[in-house]
Amino acid sequence: MAAALFFSISFILLAVATYTDLRERIVSDKITYSMIALGLLLHLFLSFLTDDFGFILFSGIATIGTFLGAMLLWKLGVWAGGDVKLFTGLAALNPVNYGVLRDLIGLNGALFASIHLPVFPFWLFVFSVFAMFPYGAMISLNGIAKNKDLSEKVFAEIKKRFVHLAAFSILVAGLSAVVAAMRLDALFVLPMLLAIGFLRKKISAVVVAVVFAFALYTDYVSALQGALMVFLPLLFLFLLLKLYFASREILAENVKITALEEGMISGETIVEEKGKVKRLEKAGIGTIIKHFRNNNVDAVRRLIWPSGRILASSRAAGGLTEEQIRELKKLVNEKKLENKLAVKKSVPFVPAVLIAYILLQLVGDLVWNFFL
Repeated sequence: MAAALFFSISFILLAVATYTDLRERIVSDKITYSMIALGLLLHLFLSFLTDDFGFILFSGIATIGTFLGAMLLWKLGVWAGGDVKLFTGLAALNPVNYGVLRDLIGLNGALFASIHLPVFPFWLFVFSVFAMFPYGAMISLNGIAKNKDLSEKVFAEIKKRFVHLAAFSILVAGLSAVVAAMRLDALFVLPMLLAIGFLRKKISAVVVAVVFAFALYTDYVSALQGALMVFLPLLFLFLLLKLYFASREILAENVKITALEEGMISGETIVEEKGKVKRLEKAGIGTIIKHFRNNNVDAVRRLIWPSGRILASSRAAGGLTEEQIRELKKLVNEKKLENKLAVKKSVPFVPAVLIAYILLQLVGDLVWNFFL
């Protein structure tokens, strides 16, 4: 009964928060503060009612722990203040996974059981992040369909990677057949893959052809099935990631600094160091890998921890403050800064949290039970 109450409150308030986030891009403090207050007070009442103070203890631990973790993400610029309050409220109401929907549909089994530890907020965060991938992919598909240049660029990249993924899948299937014929453990495929990765392209292409030909000769059905079992999941994952990262380009636009408004999210980092104003290159994964390959560790450090006074940061999820905008406008007037700034359109995050919450209520602590 208590679990159903906590679920109902969480679901209703999350649904309302999702609606306001989609419509107005804001979640009212009344919703988040109500979550925190109701979660703590109801767990306290339940503790007195059952003479078991584990309820309020778990709720308190989850609330404080989530608040501290969320505040760290806010300090790092990953989250906005509303995200901190929302997750803290959900932690107060759901210190553990009550699995209401799981019990409702009768999904039994040890894998779906709820563990008696206040770790539900952590898994909610993890699932929310993953829920953003298909959401970002849908935004990308819509944007790509409307942008001819971007669609050509994306499809060219997909075509290129399609060939690479197919070659890799064929190689894995071929090496698996070779390892099986030699009666070795399947794990021997991994060092073989690494060794082939150091070969020249022409030589590695010959190796791929030879080992897959051997696999087809020994058992062509198993060889084709094995290649497809590797290829299809990799292709799906690549497409999902490609569309998700393409959404960053779709959601970016250049805005005149003189037209900036408070809360707009900067898509680039601008610093002032020794009297000079600099626009830093984007700290993307590709850029960081490139610097590591060139053994330029100092460049990576500057990307992650820029020196000087930060005027605008691409990692500040809370957006630009009035003070930052005034400073940027002043630099534009002084001709020290070009009158434009890459701005990111914010994507509603609460719908992903709602999806993650419902999914976790269905599967219980599946991930925890599977790995531990």
